[in-house]
Amino acid sequence: MTESRERPISAVVLAGGKPDPTFLSAAGVENKALAPLLGKPLVRYCLEALAGSATLGQVLVVGSEELRAPVAPGKLVAAGDTLLQNIRRGLDAAACEGPVLLLGADLPFLTPSAIDDFVSRGLACGADLCYPIVRQETIEARFPEMRRTYARLADGTFTGGNLFLLRSGFFYRCEPILAAAYDARKKPVQLARLLGLGILARFLTHRLTVAQAEARVSRVLAGTVKALETPFAEVAADVDKAEELPKAAAYLQIQAGRGS
Repeated sequence: MTESRERPISAVVLAGGKPDPTFLSAAGVENKALAPLLGKPLVRYCLEALAGSATLGQVLVVGSEELRAPVAPGKLVAAGDTLLQNIRRGLDAAACEGPVLLLGADLPFLTPSAIDDFVSRGLACGADLCYPIVRQETIEARFPEMRRTYARLADGTFTGGNLFLLRSGFFYRCEPILAAAYDARKKPVQLARLLGLGILARFLTHRLTVAQAEARVSRVLAGTVKALETPFAEVAADVDKAEELPKAAAYLQIQAGRGS
């Protein structure tokens, strides 16, 4: 079932994480979202892209009090102690029955076009959770100097984006399972218990397809999960490390010079 486009989608920017202390020290800030990039806080690039989107309505930011200055009045939501707490607080504040767009605050290349493409296709597929994936060659053609973690599947080699489109009710229902999955993300034995040895074996031997991964995760979460391949590399080009800040500045200057 597809979603009506009459009511705009709410967006929640997750800016309450605890990043590498090395990043904060190098950037001279208390929150990664405030890292200066060409004279502007990192989070502002994301907020400006969201403001230009044709598919979005209200925008909320989950983060610490230091973010109040670059965030519009009334739009800051106090962060919790964990990622899942921050997602819940953002969804609670959005108070939206339909899908909500979740994204990180460290996406300086994000554009309204990339957002609208992902949201529109996510709404059209009607899934409970949509996640963008980008081919390695797409990322490397646009951002050759930026490092990403890739997964080699039967369909190709992909990296994940930093956007999610999900239904609030689906998240609330699946929160315990999502918490277990998040805790197990670097623990193969626990992950195997959640996903199954067959799926992990297929992944490790590069025989797992995107469709098979979707089907298994959908079954585990008792909902519909879709991985949407996108040609917009910027949804996966986040800034996680201090050494990526000057690279990001260089890419932004090139982008500005092209007038894009």
